[in-house]
Amino acid sequence: MSEHYFALIHKAIPLQEAKRIPAAREASDAEFQKLDKRGFVDWSRVQEKSDVMAYAVENGIEYHFGDLMTLCHEKHAELNLPQQKKVYKGRIVFRGDIVKDETGYMGIFSEQGTSSSQLEAAEMMDALAHSSVDDEEECGGEEGDAIGAYTQVKLGGPLTWITIPKEYWPASWHKMGYVKPVVPLLCNLYGHPLAGLYWEPHCRKALFSIGFKSKDGSACTSTAKIGSTSLYT
Repeated sequence: MSEHYFALIHKAIPLQEAKRIPAAREASDAEFQKLDKRGFVDWSRVQEKSDVMAYAVENGIEYHFGDLMTLCHEKHAELNLPQQKKVYKGRIVFRGDIVKDETGYMGIFSEQGTSSSQLEAAEMMDALAHSSVDDEEECGGEEGDAIGAYTQVKLGGPLTWITIPKEYWPASWHKMGYVKPVVPLLCNLYGHPLAGLYWEPHCRKALFSIGFKSKDGSACTSTAKIGSTSLYT
């Protein structure tokens, strides 16, 4: 038996420490660049936060204001690999816990959430994957992760303005002397209180378009006439 095993431990790396580790910094930069390629903000509408808030109050417009948080983790930290072999994962998320409105008060969100993922449905799928149709044909199962699931969708609700970490400011922002610039958030980022709610109908629409149908009594389970395929989301 191998002396090593994968316990899938992600060790959080403090941001200031991550900035000093080239591989960790590159992982965070790659995450930001991935979001930027998806057009996650409207760079052309940059303004000072104070100006946007004043405009919203004056004109009775509801806006939300939030921040991004950069996260960095060492993957498989339990292996205690030498520094040159360590692998890092960067993630940039929305600070859903400190969203404010145009008046400076905490933002209000609906308590409506996504459909529940039922344990019974997951166990049923596991059982199906281990069952047999007959003596000659066995069932099978696979699991996968949607790539950038939430970010496939545009953000809903009131227009949300976000601050960008200073290390990712365009050079022009520094030249123009911005103090606390904000830009509209267009993409449904992880961390937003309603991120899952916005993504669910998008996921359902995509599944229905290729033949899947919701299974009665379980919103998280779909079936399709594609080789008798069942899907748990």
